[in-house]
This record gives sequence, C-alpha cells and structure tokens, in this order.
Amino acid sequence: MGRINNVFKIKPDITSPVKPAAPQALQGNISFDHVFFRYELSEKTKKLIKENFIDFKDTFTRAIENNWVIKDMSFDIKAG
Repeated sequence: MGRINNVFKIKPDITSPVKPAAPQALQGNISFDHVFFRYELSEKTKKLIKENFIDFKDTFTRAIENNWVIKDMSFDIKAG
C-alpha cells in the first residue's frame, strides 16, 4: 500500500482560481479539427511514477517521455 499512497499524495500542478470568471452564453456549433494536447509532468511527479510503478517501467517511461493526452482528434459539437 505504500507505493499507491505515494501516488495519492501527488498534488496537481493546476489549481482552480480563487474568483473564477462566469462563463458567457454560447451559440452555434463547435468544431475541433486535428487536435493535439499534451503537458509536461513536474520532475517530482516523474520521480514518483518511476519509483511507484516499477512493474510497468516500460509503459510509464514512454508515457513520461511522450505524454500526449489527445493525438489527432477531430469532432463536432452541435448547438443545444
């Protein structure tokens, strides 16, 4: 349980704003065309992953080096 508890102790790098802005009303359709998204893991998070997922070393090494969350995704969102 020690390794999994270390994972649960990871604090997110992104936090909610103290005073979030109110969203405006949206109209029309939304299209996403060939979207890619990735983010950099902090060194602390990389270290925790390497230490606590020893059994999945190859998988997580690739994930750390190539941490795409979305790769070449396209979709449309219709109004309503």
